[in-house]
Amino acid sequence: MDAPQLPEVRWPTRPVRDDFHEAQLGFEWNFLRNPEPQSWSLRERPGYLTLRGNRTTLNDTGSPAFVGRRLCHFSASAAAPMNFEPASEGEEAGLTVYMNEKYHYELAVTMRNGRKAVIFRRTVGSMRTEQMMECDGTGPIVLRVVAQPEMFSFLFEQGQAKAVKAGSGETHLLSTEVAGGFTGIFIAMYAVSESGQNTPAYFDWFDYEPLG
Repeated sequence: MDAPQLPEVRWPTRPVRDDFHEAQLGFEWNFLRNPEPQSWSLRERPGYLTLRGNRTTLNDTGSPAFVGRRLCHFSASAAAPMNFEPASEGEEAGLTVYMNEKYHYELAVTMRNGRKAVIFRRTVGSMRTEQMMECDGTGPIVLRVVAQPEMFSFLFEQGQAKAVKAGSGETHLLSTEVAGGFTGIFIAMYAVSESGQNTPAYFDWFDYEPLG
């Protein structure tokens, strides 16, 4: 049908890095359902996104501490440095590649057997696998996800040490054809506190960069 010529609108290109210096989150950021107000803050520690976990995990249909953006490219890299010192078992924080509560991958810091540790977890339907690696000392740890058409790779690095590959997960297992749903995939920062301690996780910045 005939219609007037509409003006061309060019959306500005978002920078690779969000350093969380603004008073509000940008429009690219999403919560999982309706967030609990105390679960996230840009004011608690200026220049950082602060997440305080609650008892809702990524396996539940509630509202975990979760701030993420949609994966918009077949090949992309996402990274965030995180300061998190878990005070008890059942606390964890990190990055997730999330389709829904039954299909997601995580790279996170937690406490196991009284010691701080890095874990890589794959949840695919009723099947769950987890790998644990030692985490040396305190201070920030950079968590990274590299997306390729067929595989997600998960890496972490501390201080001047080289990046360590924690694991990988097939992309098709988080697809609509396998996992169902209609939201698409999120790459998100999250925190969980099944113990109720609510230890804060501080994220200094978040990079999202298309590759190739």
